[in-house]
Amino acid sequence: MRARRLWANPPIPWMTALLCGLCIRVYLWSVGTDGERVLLDQFSRWTPAILENRESWRLVTHAFLHGGFGHIANNLLLLAFCGVALETVVGSVAVGGLFLVSVVAGGGLAAVMSPERPSVGASDADFGFIAGAVVFGWRYQELLPERVRVRGPAGATSTRRRA
Repeated sequence: MRARRLWANPPIPWMTALLCGLCIRVYLWSVGTDGERVLLDQFSRWTPAILENRESWRLVTHAFLHGGFGHIANNLLLLAFCGVALETVVGSVAVGGLFLVSVVAGGGLAAVMSPERPSVGASDADFGFIAGAVVFGWRYQELLPERVRVRGPAGATSTRRRA
């Protein structure tokens, strides 16, 4: 019932707007200045700096750096689209937590898989938001609007119920 009221009268998605705004602000500050080099040197996800210099903040700050206009545009379109939908249903604090967990987990996985290559971007947050949306839709199908529910064979609406 709560989710239906939220869909009808959605709150302002301030956490999603804040996260997207921070990414845009950092990108605009770095374009055309020496700031890009400074940001990449100090805040990108780079495993030797994380392990040897104990710069653990790099597991979070890399998400706010981007490698170009196309990179930030693609990341933020997906982040905004999924973030607004999730924030409408689960709230701002949960979206902020999901962002943080996704970024740290993605940065940690990238640190293990490619330790010698620095990385930037909010792609790991995008994947976390997609996973959150899929889990929510799978777990609470009955709360979704009729037009987005899972369809069975020949376009029939699924009647599967959850306990």
